[in-house]
Amino acid sequence: MSVVYEAYDDRLDRTVALKLLRERGGRRRQARLQREAQALARLSHPNVVEVYETGSHGGRAFLVMERLPGEPLHRWIAAAPRTVQAVVDTFVAAGRGLAAAHAHGLVHRDFKPSNVLVDADGRVRVFDFGLAAPSGVPSEDSIRTGRNPLASGPNTAGTGPHAVASGSHPALAGALGDLDVNTSYDEIWESALTRTGAMLGTPAYMSPEQYEGRPATAQSDQFAFCVALREALHGEHPFVERQQWDLLPKHVMEGKLREPPGGRGVPAALERVLVRGLSVRPYMRWPSMEVLLVELQRAMGYRRRVAWISGAALVTASAAGLVLWLGRPPADASPCDPCDLASEAVLGETPADPELARRIEAHREALAQAKALERAGQYRAGLEVAVPVALAADALDHPPLRAEAQLQVGLLQRYLGAHDEAERALERAYFLGQELERDELAREAVTMLAYVVARLQLRPDDGMRWLEAARVAAERVGGDKAWADYLDTEGSVLWAARRHDEALARYQLALPLLEKEWGPQHPEVAGVLNNIGLLLLELDRPDVALDYIRRSLAIRETALGSQHPEVGKMLNNLGLALLRAGRDDEAIVSFERAHELRRRVLGPGHPDVAKPLANLAAVQLQQGRLDAAAEHATQALAIRERAHGVDSVEAAMMHALVGQVRLAQDHDEEARQSLTRAVLAIEQALGADRVELVEPLFHLAEAERRLGRRSQALAHVQRGLAIGSAEGVEPWDLAAGRLVLSRVQWDAGDRVLAWAAAEAARKAYASVPRSRRPRMAAEIAELEAWLSELDAP
Repeated sequence: MSVVYEAYDDRLDRTVALKLLRERGGRRRQARLQREAQALARLSHPNVVEVYETGSHGGRAFLVMERLPGEPLHRWIAAAPRTVQAVVDTFVAAGRGLAAAHAHGLVHRDFKPSNVLVDADGRVRVFDFGLAAPSGVPSEDSIRTGRNPLASGPNTAGTGPHAVASGSHPALAGALGDLDVNTSYDEIWESALTRTGAMLGTPAYMSPEQYEGRPATAQSDQFAFCVALREALHGEHPFVERQQWDLLPKHVMEGKLREPPGGRGVPAALERVLVRGLSVRPYMRWPSMEVLLVELQRAMGYRRRVAWISGAALVTASAAGLVLWLGRPPADASPCDPCDLASEAVLGETPADPELARRIEAHREALAQAKALERAGQYRAGLEVAVPVALAADALDHPPLRAEAQLQVGLLQRYLGAHDEAERALERAYFLGQELERDELAREAVTMLAYVVARLQLRPDDGMRWLEAARVAAERVGGDKAWADYLDTEGSVLWAARRHDEALARYQLALPLLEKEWGPQHPEVAGVLNNIGLLLLELDRPDVALDYIRRSLAIRETALGSQHPEVGKMLNNLGLALLRAGRDDEAIVSFERAHELRRRVLGPGHPDVAKPLANLAAVQLQQGRLDAAAEHATQALAIRERAHGVDSVEAAMMHALVGQVRLAQDHDEEARQSLTRAVLAIEQALGADRVELVEPLFHLAEAERRLGRRSQALAHVQRGLAIGSAEGVEPWDLAAGRLVLSRVQWDAGDRVLAWAAAEAARKAYASVPRSRRPRMAAEIAELEAWLSELDAP
């Protein structure tokens, strides 16, 4: 594709490397080199090449970067005998460069030894990011590749990270595909570059998903890294012999690893680490490059001392909050209990082997640190500590440690918004706890599991089944705390099942038990206060709800400090309460504070950052500030898609919001596309008769009506009304759909049915509780305006 020259920069008096395209023309080639420059410019890491500038000369793109002394990694390996330790250390350094790229949302997509340079001082740097792309985002490069010529988006079947079930809705692929594929066919790459057929990447190091034409992710880079390292250690390719290159794609996609040759001194533990990194399914590989690098070092005998509380990790300012969260001990506790982060949940059987016992104790100390990080609101840092322990527990085959680690991983995944991963980890912890008769561990795991499944995964029926197991576990453990936790979770599961009055009763039973156990100013108490406040909002009692939410916010600010993520959650919920109370300007201030805090503390890509953005969009939509609403709704959608996947329920809800804003802007076709995507994704994830479909169906019907598609509009609105009626949705919440139905029937020339539908909507609005009427004033006014236009039949 290009040639690299040594050049002299006379402005800054330095020797540089100048990369120049070999021939003119080709917008895709120019774009690829530009993308390499942009990717590298975003990185500043000792194991990544530094880029100085980019430009074009005579129609040929060029890239100026630091001149790299040394030789490619494969030549460095062949130049002299290398110990296993030296090879691993060198690859770990390269891996840090990859990890840095992944942390910036970039995927290399063509990692191989020839794209790594080692200088005379042993410094290692990764370069040639020409195939780099944003993490998880299908690039134009994957168009027309693989088995399905257009299968580069999230709606395709296969083994890649965005694969969906083969039984998906037949309309889903078309609707989503039209939105995802944005390149025209005449702009496909002019030449093969570094690909075989139509697949980008170097075949010897490509992952199964790349061979199938799926988008490459950080897990694909991990696969290539493990291929290269195993090849370097054993002197041969892990999947084929040299004379069998034609079998390479088949063996890679089938996971047909060769047995490594003996006599090279490669530790079995190191081999196990690499084998996992070479898994066919991306989700079966290591969770990240960082985790893989830790495991490589661990396999080579590296031991990292685990500090109990690191000032850098926990942040000095949060120490007081951490102690307060731990709270006063129950009445029968010993004086040491408040300082014991390694509570009963992380205690267990000690093996007779002293060395094994020492290792297990070290891992339990790490879990205690992960718990401390969780309580300090540093969830990702906690997960980075807990995941290696979970992997070590599997390697040691020590069930008690495995159960403890899975519980901690599940709790942290829940806070990070990784709901599927949290569900799996909590399930493992519960069943292991049951098997080991670790009653308290099993209770904590299954109680959180019921909440995650019912409330976060929107599967109340499954949540009810786990709730029964949680009740049995609470009864087995006994005590006010266990029973209060159960009642709190039961309230959340009942709420998810839309049994609001029963849910409120459970919360109110849990509150005094937790106040007795922990005292009235403890964060455990704040959690139930928050739940009561939110449910009161659902029951149209905003003034009372405000009191509960403010009390919960005050407790959390005092106990945890003003910068804790839980405070951000409460600011968001306070905004909701203020909004319901008709105090829109105060609500906006609270949402903005919540967004700023969460973005700063959790990071801009955390899924919880989307919540205040979406709420801001909703308020601005009501106020008629449509441009601002569109900007915030679009930002929230992007976050949800990155965090949960483009076909997730969470992303679908944001598509519904974007569609509603586009309707208000009279961008009817854009609204139809967003709302179609929302409806199809909800169907796919939850089912075709879920109450979550009602509102998006009403808005989709209006978009179809405006576009002159009356039959589609009628089908959508009638379906939404049928689902809402069957699910017990309040009549006034269905009135908006009846207004759309009236307009559709009027457009079709059926004035009698149009008038009847409008009158049914008026009757429904007449039954709105007094507390809700101010918030529905605009909808009621819209209906009255419509009725004034109609001639009574």
